[in-house]
Amino acid sequence: MTDFKTGLTQAQVEAHLLKGEVNIATTSASRTTKEIILHNTLTLFNFLNLLLFCMVLFTGSLKNLLFILSVVFNTGIGIYQEIKAKKTIESLSILKQAKVLVLRDGIETQVNKEDIVLDDILFLTKGMQVPVDVRSLEEGLVVDESLITGESEFIKKHIGDEIYSGSLVMQGNTKVQVISVGNNTYVSKLTVEAKAFAMTKSQIQKNIDRILKWITIIILPATIAVFLDQYNFLEIIGTNAVILKAVAAMIGIMPEGLVLLTSVALAAGVLKLSTLGTLTQELPAIETLARVDTICLDKTGTITEGKMSVENVLYYGDNQSEIDDIIAFIVSRDAEQNMSTIALQSKFQTPQKTYDVVDYLPFSSELKLQAMEIAGQGTYLLGAFDMIVSELPAAVKADIEQYLKSGNRIIGLAHSQGHLTDKGVPKDASLLALILIKDVVKEDARDIIAYFKSQDVDVKIISGDYPDTVAAIAKDVGVTGKAIISADIPEDMATLQRVVKETSIFGRVTPPSKAEHHSSVTKKRSYDLYGW
Repeated sequence: MTDFKTGLTQAQVEAHLLKGEVNIATTSASRTTKEIILHNTLTLFNFLNLLLFCMVLFTGSLKNLLFILSVVFNTGIGIYQEIKAKKTIESLSILKQAKVLVLRDGIETQVNKEDIVLDDILFLTKGMQVPVDVRSLEEGLVVDESLITGESEFIKKHIGDEIYSGSLVMQGNTKVQVISVGNNTYVSKLTVEAKAFAMTKSQIQKNIDRILKWITIIILPATIAVFLDQYNFLEIIGTNAVILKAVAAMIGIMPEGLVLLTSVALAAGVLKLSTLGTLTQELPAIETLARVDTICLDKTGTITEGKMSVENVLYYGDNQSEIDDIIAFIVSRDAEQNMSTIALQSKFQTPQKTYDVVDYLPFSSELKLQAMEIAGQGTYLLGAFDMIVSELPAAVKADIEQYLKSGNRIIGLAHSQGHLTDKGVPKDASLLALILIKDVVKEDARDIIAYFKSQDVDVKIISGDYPDTVAAIAKDVGVTGKAIISADIPEDMATLQRVVKETSIFGRVTPPSKAEHHSSVTKKRSYDLYGW
């Protein structure tokens, strides 16, 4: 049992080490160097050429061994490209945190992340990356899980909440307890799942493999036939000459040039793509990309930048400059720093004057608002429009419905003459303004979607956001079609495949479900892009 005040003792640490409960991961997102070399070397094409090479080597005619250079060159291209991609992928590892502060025997000690053991007590501070899966022991921690979940909203953690490895600490300075290390961490499990997807063979690869299979079937009888044909000249030209003639005939059958030219053409494509900042993990991925007819995209970070911006402000109060100043003053005190707050602070910058604050309620995720009581002016509430005002006029409701369908997130400012109390915020507030916030669409998103459409590629968007919001943003970039919520997605695989053909947008989908729905979309008529 870990003492939260003193941490693990040295004896407990050693016990965990003996059990192997230490943060050393053996999983990798890519194949090992050995696996890459074996994958490119142990092929049917290479085996057949090696057989012919040994036959020529037996004759001692070294000048006739030059054909093997095409095999070496072809194999070398594949090995070089994959190892180069492997190094690049490993340099882009999710986990970057090298050292962390732990509590052991009541002493704070800095250790390498590989030396963390199960049940260790760690200290997390703002700006750190969480190196292992942990459980929060204190309040006040706000994390960004976008690197592993793709969702851009910051998450406030409470005592007992689990925090994934790979998360970024955006706010707080707290103690946490390690609950998973090594291959059992969330990031390691994601890596294992990523490796479970097999690379799709390209059509050219399949056709070459088919040719080689037929050659394998006929090469032995063909070699015997050629050898027998030359047998009558055995005493005249000698055994070595007969073997060389037989090998020459077989090399004529082998598609040496086809295989080599295919590799050279694909390598040229890789070089071209590298100048455009594209990483190709396997050579055949270029051909696979050309054959794609359906592509699945997330919204946040793919179509949008993962940032929010204030699109417009609807004023329902008389003094607009005063309203802007109040909003600027409130958000200047806000330490929550989620995407919406950052957008508000960017729009409503330094207030023109200061106010005498009587009381201040920081943003509450439960109340979905923050409030500030100002001397002589009453209380101002800033937050979700439906949480700050109990009743809204019909015209305002119509405005809200219209802008929600347009993909906006709506924050309201309301005012009450009442006071902030321990029991909560005033319930009689009147609306002063609605602030329309929207995800920032990437500059090139529209052009990219238009290109896919021009190539007859069907685009599907799978997101964790509300379908109407996703549909509105999708429409901005040129993706239209039916939108459904995760709850309406059928579990039956046959029905699911029919639904995904008819639907373009899937909302409120969790990260594990995204993989399942992507698999359903690509099962029959699409190519996965795991080679990229």
